[in-house]
Amino acid sequence: MQYDPNLVLLSVLIAIVAAHATLEWLPLLGTVKHPRVAESLISLLFGLGIWSMHFTGMLATAKVIPLNYNGWLTLASLLSASVTSYVSVRFMQKRSEPRQILLQALPIATGICGIHYIGMAALEVTPALSYDLNLVLISILVAISGSCIALTIGQGHLTGLPIPPAWRLPLEALVMGLAVSGMHYTGMAAIRFPGELQLFPADGWTLETSSIVIGIGIGVLVITTTSFASALLSPEVSPFRIVLDIAVAEMALLSILPLFPSLSSPWRTLLATLVMTGLVFPLAARLSRDTRFRAAAHHTARNHAEGQRILNRLLTIRLSEKTLKSVLLESLDIILELPWLPLRDQAGIFLYHPEKEHLELVVHRRMHPALLTLCHQIALGQCLCGQAGATRSIQYAGCVDGRHTIRFEGMPPHGHYNVPLTNNGILMGVLVLYLEPGHPVRDEEIRFLESPAGFL
Repeated sequence: MQYDPNLVLLSVLIAIVAAHATLEWLPLLGTVKHPRVAESLISLLFGLGIWSMHFTGMLATAKVIPLNYNGWLTLASLLSASVTSYVSVRFMQKRSEPRQILLQALPIATGICGIHYIGMAALEVTPALSYDLNLVLISILVAISGSCIALTIGQGHLTGLPIPPAWRLPLEALVMGLAVSGMHYTGMAAIRFPGELQLFPADGWTLETSSIVIGIGIGVLVITTTSFASALLSPEVSPFRIVLDIAVAEMALLSILPLFPSLSSPWRTLLATLVMTGLVFPLAARLSRDTRFRAAAHHTARNHAEGQRILNRLLTIRLSEKTLKSVLLESLDIILELPWLPLRDQAGIFLYHPEKEHLELVVHRRMHPALLTLCHQIALGQCLCGQAGATRSIQYAGCVDGRHTIRFEGMPPHGHYNVPLTNNGILMGVLVLYLEPGHPVRDEEIRFLESPAGFL
């Protein structure tokens, strides 16, 4: 039997995309207000996917088999797939025991086989088709085994398969789609032609090829819309998802264009552009957002890990038997090593003398010689360090502003974080850190600096 390779590829793609969209919606069922209605719609989606795959595959053989169908049997094939898919969806939500995989696979395989052989029975041709029983049994086995393998991949966390979690859904959809299309083409190989096939006039509702094409186009639009909706609602977009949805857009385009045979070439090009833009642009926007989110999450996680390492070193120093001055100097060096906090290599620590109500500079790293004299003792409320001590809150400055009451000639531009060192609300001292001028204040930096303040 000869096939149109483009339509064969399209039929396989329809099956994979429908399986992916169905499986992707399953985890979302617990979040909807009416789960039973959602289950029915998802079942109809998978049934529509199998149905569209089957009749696209039949279009691929149009040169061999005349394509007129009994309307009622064609509708029955869609309903049979949807009903069995509903049973499958109910089973697949449980995903509790590996030994139940066969029970979950049987209704899926029944729907795949049912839609194929009911759909074949809907053909209005004479003489009637006959089948090779051995290949029919093999086609059923393909549907069952393929469904079992797909579900086993999906339950990799239970079956012990070494499959990364991010790849389980794509692989499960791929195998499920191949099970559907594999069963179809094996079933087609089972056909035995008793002679040259002819259409026979039939009473009742008959669907011609043009009607089937319209049905497939509508089915594919529903599948692609649902697939993109699940992509926009899913927690993240994987690289496989990008490739899949570009293919989905192409699939939608191939299915929509035949619905408008009278369109001139410029209008067909415009329609193709609108379809590709309308389907791919939301996903591209979502991917861009997810990429930024993942980059920010990675940046935050890295900074958190580095911050924890710094805090652990500060705690180790604090518990040592070194002198206070040695502990404070080593603490300054550790804080200045922090890679993601853009500090200058200058810092100092003041200790508070409550009886005199002033701060005294006890240790420093590379502070300007003039400041060693001007800032040797600072009253509470004086300059930024005094304000940090008086308010018991971190003071930030992006430049030498009016709060810098202690200055000297030729003072270079700079910014500050002035961090009060407290113990149960009692002021113990102030940590002064130097920033590049114009550095913006960041919440993550403020939160981190509050931690070493407690340690010190």
